[in-house]
Amino acid sequence: MDLCVETSLRALTEVWMGDRTMADAVAAGAISLFGPPELAGRFPAWLGCHPVPGVVPVAVHA
Repeated sequence: MDLCVETSLRALTEVWMGDRTMADAVAAGAISLFGPPELAGRFPAWLGCHPVPGVVPVAVHA
């Protein structure tokens, strides 16, 4: 049993930093999970999250 994850570094980082939920990223097509539903369901826990969410300020575009 394998799980294949197709995403960009940006989308994965947004989820890891807590700026976006995994469900939102998957629904928007930013993250695609291919494999058994049991493994896909465990992926968010495997990814984990930033140890101190909210500490890094959001970049401001000029």
